[in-house]
Amino acid sequence: MWTLTELELLKKVKELAEAENLTEILKLVNFRIIEIEQERQKEAELQEQVRKKLEGINPYKMGDKSDIITDQLSWWYYSKPYNNF
Repeated sequence: MWTLTELELLKKVKELAEAENLTEILKLVNFRIIEIEQERQKEAELQEQVRKKLEGINPYKMGDKSDIITDQLSWWYYSKPYNNF
C-alpha cells in the first residue's frame, strides 16, 4: 500500500521529468499516480460501505448464530446428570 510520502515523491519525479522532457518516465509516473489515486478512492468507498453496514448492526442482538450456540451450550449443560435439578 502506498503512503502519502510515496505519492508526493512520485509527483516530484513527475515535475522533474516534465522539466527534463523525459516522456517515458513521465508516462510511467502519471500512470502510477492515477493507479494510487484510484486505489485510495476504492478504499474510501469500501470503508464507507462498511461504515454504513455497521451502523445498522445492533451489538446487543447477535441473531441466529448466538441462539444456536446458546441452545447447544444449554443442551450440553443440562445433559449432565449432576446439573439437573
